[in-house]
Order: sequence, then C-alpha cells, then structure tokens
Amino acid sequence: MNGLINNYITTMPFPKEKRNTNGFKTNKQNINRKGRPRRLVSSIIQDLKEKGIVQVKATDIVEAFEMLFNLESKEIAEIANNDKNPYFIRRVAKEMLSGKGFDIIERMIDRVHGKPKQATEITGKDGENLTVNFVPAKK
Repeated sequence: MNGLINNYITTMPFPKEKRNTNGFKTNKQNINRKGRPRRLVSSIIQDLKEKGIVQVKATDIVEAFEMLFNLESKEIAEIANNDKNPYFIRRVAKEMLSGKGFDIIERMIDRVHGKPKQATEITGKDGENLTVNFVPAKK
C-alpha cells in the first residue's frame, strides 16, 4: 500500500494493529462529519506572538506611508522586491509602482491625513431658502 502520511511518501503499509479493515460501515463513530475544526483567530495570534511578531499600531502605518511618500521609484522598487520586508509594505510599494499608482497614493493620503472636508449646500426648490417647520409632539 502506497500512501502519503505527514507529507512524506511511504511505501510501507500501516502496521496491522493500526489498520481499520471494517471501514465506516461498522465504525460510524469514526466519521468526522463536520470536517477538521477551524483554527480560532486567538490561536493564530498566540502562534504569532510566540514567533516574536508584534502588533502594528495605527501610528506605525501612518509613519510608514509618510516615509514611502518621500522615496524615489528606485527605492520603492527595492522595498517591493525584498522578500525580507513585511508583506504589507511590499504590497503597498508594488501598488505604488503599478498603473494604479496615483489611486493608491491618493488612498494612502486619505488614510494618513483624512479626506478633505466637502461642503454640501442644501436649498429649497429652485435654489430658494429652505423652510423648516417644527410640529409640536402630540401628548
């Protein structure tokens, strides 16, 4: 019996004591109907912390964006192509160099400094003054 166990190809059959020759017909309790349980985000966070990965703060993102604004395209390309840089920074750098570069930069500026205030003028019909009538509440 050839099989793939733990990502290693083996040519040895399972030992007799570990063989389940009856299958699921007689051992229905062995069927995992829900599939493999999902990993919780908290367990992934714990794994990342154990690897020494730290949380990125909003101020770090702002600072990174503002520094990217001052780089020449050659420097941005170096950041984008260096696999040792965090994926987030490489992705942003690649997008800045792409055909959508201006749109990405505009979104980065909006993220860092906020969108400019937009005034909206509200008028009545045909530009007349808007009349507001207050109706007293019923008791």
